Amino acid sequence: MRPGRDGFLEIPPRLFFALIAVFVMGTLLACGQPDDDESVEARAPTPASFDLLEAGFHQSSVDVALGERVELSVEVRQEKNDEHICGVPSVVDPFGNVLQTLTPWQNAAKGTATHYVYESWYAFFAAAGGQYGVKMENRGCTLDEVAAVATVQWAIHPVQE
Repeated sequence: MRPGRDGFLEIPPRLFFALIAVFVMGTLLACGQPDDDESVEARAPTPASFDLLEAGFHQSSVDVALGERVELSVEVRQEKNDEHICGVPSVVDPFGNVLQTLTPWQNAAKGTATHYVYESWYAFFAAAGGQYGVKMENRGCTLDEVAAVATVQWAIHPVQE
């Protein structure tokens, strides 16, 4: 290789393409791309729906392995009531500890003349393997008999090595 007339190095075409191939392969390896034999797909269990006026303990749970990325969404459709937000979700780990109490936000676009729609999202990496869950806090709505239905959707993304 020698400097060309503009001061840049002249690289023979064979060496140029070899350098490009090394760069592309290095980028793919650094990004953790799966092998052709390896299939990396998220598990998405069937969404769980709960009638929050029914008496009982409402919880959706899923088994997760150590290090997996977990995404969940909670949608609560409730009768209009300005005192309560029904079905406030909390995420719990396999040991029963509350990881996060979610703050639902009202989605006015999905609401109707008679119902509010509240949505919550949360994502985390599992610090331990086991059964993670979403518990629904609904005491106020149950006492005031505010009709509400909660739907919990999970997506579990496997660890990419």
